[in-house]
Amino acid sequence: MTVPRPKPTERIAVRMAREGVPVQVISRTLQLPADRVDLLLQRALDTGALRSLPARDWAVDTEAAARECGGDDGSAFGPPDDILPFVPALMGEFDIPRAPAIGLAMLMERRFCARTELYRAVARSGATDPKTLDIAICRLRPRLQRHGLEIVTHYGVGYEITEAVQAELRARVARRTRAAVLPGGFEPTCVDISRAAA
Repeated sequence: MTVPRPKPTERIAVRMAREGVPVQVISRTLQLPADRVDLLLQRALDTGALRSLPARDWAVDTEAAARECGGDDGSAFGPPDDILPFVPALMGEFDIPRAPAIGLAMLMERRFCARTELYRAVARSGATDPKTLDIAICRLRPRLQRHGLEIVTHYGVGYEITEAVQAELRARVARRTRAAVLPGGFEPTCVDISRAAA
């Protein structure tokens, strides 16, 4: 007996569950009743497409961390100043919107970022929905996979890239910033990280 191929909605639900997105968030994102999502994920668990079921909803401490208006230093939502010069180069290199580019720049600089740290950088001021980060990462993954680059998920904790991916990202940003020098000596405000790293 052949197993029927999962529908696109089922594949998306399973992919989100693998990344640690809770059932309630998957339900809201796919506009499906939560009991339908439970059935889809249980079927995926039974067929081996999923190792374990995700949490029902965000943990209380995750929501509190996502809702706080800044870090311990009182900084507001938004990316740290040290990664801002790399965001335009990453947007252009991978053809991605600003939010995923900010997340990628954070990973490029630090290699590992906690969910709350990435959320504060990616979320716009006043945004309190934790799925903002999940959407940014979901948009980013396929663009990176086209270039053979991957983000490792530490479920419920954060995201990481390998040293090789970090080196490749830095090389791509360096090439792009050098190529962005216009005739007449005008250089954009982007920093060449090959010099900054030395």
